[in-house]
Amino acid sequence: MLGAGVRAIDVWHPVDRPSWRECDVAGIARNYYREGMNLFYPRIYWRGDGPGYTESEFPLFPWLIAAGYKIFGYDEHLGRILSYLFSLLTLAAFIKFARYFLPPAGAVAAIIFFAFNPLTINISTTLQAEGLMFLSYVLAACFFIRWVENDSTKYFIAACVATVITILAKAPAAHIGLFFTILVFTKFGFSALRQLRLWIFALCALLPSILWYAFAHKFWTLYGNSLGLSNEYHWAGWDLFTNPKFILGITRSEIFYVFMPAGIIIAALGAWLRRTEQSVRYSVYWLVSIWLYYLVAARTSGDLWAAYYHVVSVPPAALLVGNGVEAIRQLKASAYWTKRLAAMSGIIAILLGAGAGILWQKNVALWMLGAAVTFAVTALMLLTSFVVCAQAVNNFSWTLLFQTLIIYAGIASFFGIVLFQTRQIVVDLHNPQGADLLACAKSFIPLLPNDELVLTTGGDCRDEDGYRLAYNASYMLFWTDRKGFNICTEEQSLESVATFARRGAKYYLVAKGALRTKEKFATDLRHSYPLISDCGEYCLFKLKPNEIRD
Repeated sequence: MLGAGVRAIDVWHPVDRPSWRECDVAGIARNYYREGMNLFYPRIYWRGDGPGYTESEFPLFPWLIAAGYKIFGYDEHLGRILSYLFSLLTLAAFIKFARYFLPPAGAVAAIIFFAFNPLTINISTTLQAEGLMFLSYVLAACFFIRWVENDSTKYFIAACVATVITILAKAPAAHIGLFFTILVFTKFGFSALRQLRLWIFALCALLPSILWYAFAHKFWTLYGNSLGLSNEYHWAGWDLFTNPKFILGITRSEIFYVFMPAGIIIAALGAWLRRTEQSVRYSVYWLVSIWLYYLVAARTSGDLWAAYYHVVSVPPAALLVGNGVEAIRQLKASAYWTKRLAAMSGIIAILLGAGAGILWQKNVALWMLGAAVTFAVTALMLLTSFVVCAQAVNNFSWTLLFQTLIIYAGIASFFGIVLFQTRQIVVDLHNPQGADLLACAKSFIPLLPNDELVLTTGGDCRDEDGYRLAYNASYMLFWTDRKGFNICTEEQSLESVATFARRGAKYYLVAKGALRTKEKFATDLRHSYPLISDCGEYCLFKLKPNEIRD
């Protein structure tokens, strides 16, 4: 219930953030609603002078949003409500998953870690396919493991269906197949290659995705439209071994968004102290599969903006944390001092958590102070424990002292997880980006005729290493409800603008940030085309295909 409550905070946000993918999904849903409900032909706003069909993951999520529009009327909140429902189902699925694998104490810890992980909360109301993917991803893992263990036909079918939905919803989620491969080879050895049912599973799980992505690719070849599949280079090359930014980027997201970061201590304790447990082995196999995927796609998975890609690490990380708590629970220590450490650490966590917003806005360093106080309390309890053990000479045991150390470190780390999760949730929710841009977009609407095409500034054409990027920014077109073109920042020039004008663009919404790096272009643009409106970070020019001002 607490997890559901936290996830509900952001449900009633309209599409008011400058998120390219959210506005693309919302735009596709709106175009389904207005232009036809053919599931296989998603249409974008930055369609230029074409029909707008785009290469994308299987567009079930925006289609479901559009179906909601047909039933309840157009309301931008429906998409977030749908994501929220997916997140509740995912939370329920993981609760059942954790209870199946872990004893009660470990299961509760794993569920707390999962329920309040900022990544699981972040995708719980976003207008992106991650919510649907994550639900089917967790179910696919759960059903496949149950099938491998029980050889049940119902789990075979359920795992296959869930895997199909997972890969259709997000192509990178196909890495779950590597996890499944490791499971079957550890269970059956190389005899797995001779089992027809495994080949049937692989065929059933992959064939729908292969057919869809082959079909959708034609939209890229015909119209040049893609939602980051063919128009961006994601894969690591040899520079994976020479450029530390990839490994550092992946590690940063895993530490600060998945393990939070004190969870590494508890997960390591669980992996070591309960290394013979099946849930530990499965979690390690799962994480290895995921980390290999991160390395292969390091050019994307290592970026800070792509931290939400790491949400797939949360289930196995949560299971390891649950194992760590269970292992700590089974150790022996002074119950008197352990209870007092837990109480003191809990009070600190609650106080800092309650003041999270104030502390974050005033001084980030206060969080460092809070963490230092938490671990100082731990050190004090360790010292007290040592004194108590030393006084009771007859009962003194280095083993007891070592186990007490582990227990105290585990308790402090668990509260450290809660503190860091609280802080990150507050930071994510307190995100005022986009208010000024949205206000400007609304001010431009009366100046833009409904049937005219608009040229808008996109992102960079290529990254710092020279690889292509998906530069198409959709939010200004979506907010103004106008179709049009995108131009990447490096290609902005009078010649390029004139080319788009000849293709039908009548207006140019240009970001001032892109003009600051091209002062001559900014001057020439103002001289060549009439400025209609200037608002915040955007200027609106009127374009004429064959007429440039003297």
